[in-house]
Amino acid sequence: MTPKITDNLSSIPYQRKSSKEPGLTTSDLLQWSILNRTTEGEDAPKDNNHIDPEKIDPKWLDVILGKDDSVRMRECCETIQDDSKSLDEKLNALDELEMLVEQIDNANNLRPLKLWPVLLDVFTSTTEPEIKMYLAWIFGTSVQNNETAQKDFLDNGVLQPVINSLTNDKDTSVLKKIIYCLSGFLKHNAFGLKTFETLNGYEKLINTFENKKDDPVIQSRILWLLRSLLLEENEEIKISVGDYLLKTSIFEDVIEVLSNNDFNAELFEKSIQFLETYITMVPKIKSTDAYSKIKSQEMQLRIIELSNKNDSKYIIDELKKLKQLI
Repeated sequence: MTPKITDNLSSIPYQRKSSKEPGLTTSDLLQWSILNRTTEGEDAPKDNNHIDPEKIDPKWLDVILGKDDSVRMRECCETIQDDSKSLDEKLNALDELEMLVEQIDNANNLRPLKLWPVLLDVFTSTTEPEIKMYLAWIFGTSVQNNETAQKDFLDNGVLQPVINSLTNDKDTSVLKKIIYCLSGFLKHNAFGLKTFETLNGYEKLINTFENKKDDPVIQSRILWLLRSLLLEENEEIKISVGDYLLKTSIFEDVIEVLSNNDFNAELFEKSIQFLETYITMVPKIKSTDAYSKIKSQEMQLRIIELSNKNDSKYIIDELKKLKQLI
């Protein structure tokens, strides 16, 4: 069982001092502030009742100075662990935490603050899609262009549950953020991509594509992710992705979308762009049986017809680019 945040107080780099004596009023605080602002050249009021800073209620220090980010992160996690908190309170805490981890230092502090296990525990145990969606969002923001957080993500065993979520979760909002998380983790991350492959990540990603025929948003996001990996500057990543995709049915799956699916502008655009990139980056596909299907005049005429009906000239423009390759 994952320990509660309060069990790890000694690990927090910064925490507020608790006041052992009665807190001071706002009036006392104002007087203390005025006295301490007085310069040496000014006459300060003669008062023997100096205010001891140790007696100041910590909440007023929070008001004046603002809470340290590590404290805010810890408090956010305390909230999402607290069964007495409402769903709205937990979502507000998650929203704040996502904003905090946009800063790379805060994302890297998830490990010393021991928050990765806490977030993972909630991610794997929650039955609330909105909470799971926010957690996947936090994961993705933390690891984006951040080698340290990417390593922490792996070391804390977060990747496997995230991959599992592709096939276990049906909610579109959750899946969108799962794909966002995988994108942040896999881009520019050759080692992470190898681990993703070892954990059957490709298979689950493509199975999700095949099983989500009624969800063009998710299918579009998956194609966008795969295409972005094929366009990586890192040659090792491009080759690895291309070689692995050749072993899968994704090329035929995309052709089937264009041949049989109801017209969806975003999905058709992403499908044609994916095929164009695939053929360019993985020329070996031209020697497969699946490649002949893309040259089908019937399919191309269908796309043009649907695009004209839906006033989608840019789909036809994308198709023209593809035809130049084939």
